[in-house]
Amino acid sequence: MSDLRDRIAGQSLMEKFLSFRGTAEMRELPFGMFWITNEIASWRRGVRGELEMARELAALGPEWMVLHSVRVGDRGSDIDHLVVGPPGVFPINSKRLVERDVRVSGDTFRVDGRREKYLRNSRLEGVRVEKVLRAAQVRAPIVPLIAVSGARSLRVSNPTSDGWNIGVERVDRVVRRLKKRPERVSPDEVRTISEAFLDPTVWTRQIPTTRDTRALRAEFDRIDRGITRWNIALVSVLGVGFLVVALGLSIAWSLLFL
Repeated sequence: MSDLRDRIAGQSLMEKFLSFRGTAEMRELPFGMFWITNEIASWRRGVRGELEMARELAALGPEWMVLHSVRVGDRGSDIDHLVVGPPGVFPINSKRLVERDVRVSGDTFRVDGRREKYLRNSRLEGVRVEKVLRAAQVRAPIVPLIAVSGARSLRVSNPTSDGWNIGVERVDRVVRRLKKRPERVSPDEVRTISEAFLDPTVWTRQIPTTRDTRALRAEFDRIDRGITRWNIALVSVLGVGFLVVALGLSIAWSLLFL
């Protein structure tokens, strides 16, 4: 791997998701359909969330640099998206929370009433970015962000974690908010920071294996479509079954009064 620009959005999750091919957790069915367990479905949702955020970030101009799926540390963690631009540096954590109610207040992040560690995790990503900047002898504002997609509702009030201010936004508002931030970093500093971030060895000792990312994405898309086909087929069968039962009950009810 030459640098981190070779990685694609959702790559770490795609690799994890596809590692279940041929197992009991992911079964290939006739007609190009796939069945997966609920656990594997969470990996799929995660990939979809990162792909959605990546599509939005593509609207940033040439004065910005965006990296995806940056492997961090030695335990398989990664920063979903790392953005560098005139306002500073923004590690972004994508969260796909379909039809969930999200409440964020102070250091508490709740999804359907359940407390999650998302603010803490974003702070740790900011700390890691700060460490890399310090090693490169560069200073820049660092604002960790959590990008929420699919939520039924989102209420945010002063999100923080151990002294760090954390941004929490809907995915479709992230780019607009980034562009509205005041410029704090010169073009030369943006280039210096970007060059420092591109080297995978500044983030982890476990250098990711070079992958054919086109083939990886194509395989994920194939299985993703197969899962969608299975879900549609299942809903159709259940719908037909319901109509048959309803029709049978209607006929029986009518016969009672003949």
